[in-house]
Amino acid sequence: MNSQPQRLFAYIIRAVNSQYGVTGCVPCVEDGRVFFGPCKRLMRPEVLEGDYVMGISGSAAPKPRRVLLWMRVRERLTFREAW
Repeated sequence: MNSQPQRLFAYIIRAVNSQYGVTGCVPCVEDGRVFFGPCKRLMRPEVLEGDYVMGISGSAAPKPRRVLLWMRVRERLTFREAW
């Protein structure tokens, strides 16, 4: 982990069904890892190891909005490494 202060990022997840399940292909949650999609291209370079990312249901999802994912970045990967 880095020695920088930890930060919190909000990841708005728009593809959510009526039971708050993630229905799209991103974020991809697999074997305890979460992969961001190309839609977060402005956020990805800013997130560092040790930072937190909170996945929140989008405004079109059922009300109230909910926290769907709570993550701490352990390792950053390139798309090539993740593939």
